[in-house]
Amino acid sequence: MHLPLIRTGISVKAGSSFVTPAVASLEPRQGKHKRKYSVQLCNWAVGSALDILAPDTPTHFNTYHTNAILEIGFAVNLSHTEVFTINELSSDHNPVIFDFITNNVLPPILRTLKSINWTKFQEIIYHNIPGNPQIDDLDLAVQNFTSNVSNAISASTSTRLINTLHLRLPENIRELIRAKNRFRKLWNNTRYPPYKREVNALIRQTRSEIQDHKNRTWKNFLLTLNPEDNSLYNLHRKFSKRHTPFPPLHGPGGMAYSDFEKAEAFKDTLEVTFQENEEPYCDDKIEVENLVNHFFDNFATSTPPLPL
Repeated sequence: MHLPLIRTGISVKAGSSFVTPAVASLEPRQGKHKRKYSVQLCNWAVGSALDILAPDTPTHFNTYHTNAILEIGFAVNLSHTEVFTINELSSDHNPVIFDFITNNVLPPILRTLKSINWTKFQEIIYHNIPGNPQIDDLDLAVQNFTSNVSNAISASTSTRLINTLHLRLPENIRELIRAKNRFRKLWNNTRYPPYKREVNALIRQTRSEIQDHKNRTWKNFLLTLNPEDNSLYNLHRKFSKRHTPFPPLHGPGGMAYSDFEKAEAFKDTLEVTFQENEEPYCDDKIEVENLVNHFFDNFATSTPPLPL
């Protein structure tokens, strides 16, 4: 993150989820700069789905009685964290301790894309909502209509897992995409040829801007690599190591994508498989067993005398 108020933190690996408790420090700013950087930091954490961790007591004390919390942290996929300060220094600053329980890691949040099949939605609405209701049944018809629409949307919605990383585009590229969508909608409604030419021009411009943005981002990332902190080595190992993709599993509860869901699918499947088979109930089998038992109970076991 390229903000002047952030100093680098740490990264650890716990269980099957990658945890990044990046301990940050807010540098004191004057006037509007402090609020500006604080808003940027908050928006970045919310947009990255990170938990903001901060102590409930100030960490910096000064003579102007403007005590503040300067140390905060970020964590992801951790269900239990504690942050507290200790008063063990003679300076105006108290150290902060971040306590993470690494044996209780949450599964990573999967990014999904939902799409609605409107043709299927229309068919469900057509068959489930009757025609003109009676005047006395208007209230009930309104309730049924709302319920049927909600159920139809749920039944016609499909969810797809997104494996690609989310590309954060600058505002000028997003404005180009919005303009392209507006002209495409006008072209679909009017079939006016100049609108089609404008759509094609905006598509070419958007692709060019996105490619330039990717190149700038990659160049800035390469400039931040340093052989002293092993960042260059880690990048080389990431690209040189062949990654074997693991397909999802189809378990009793549906498709399993994450490691946690796959483990639960294996557990449920093995639990159902390794169970004692129940004795089948059959009248013929019971009758045969009774006849066999009756025969052995009434059969004379004494041996006959030998002939002279």
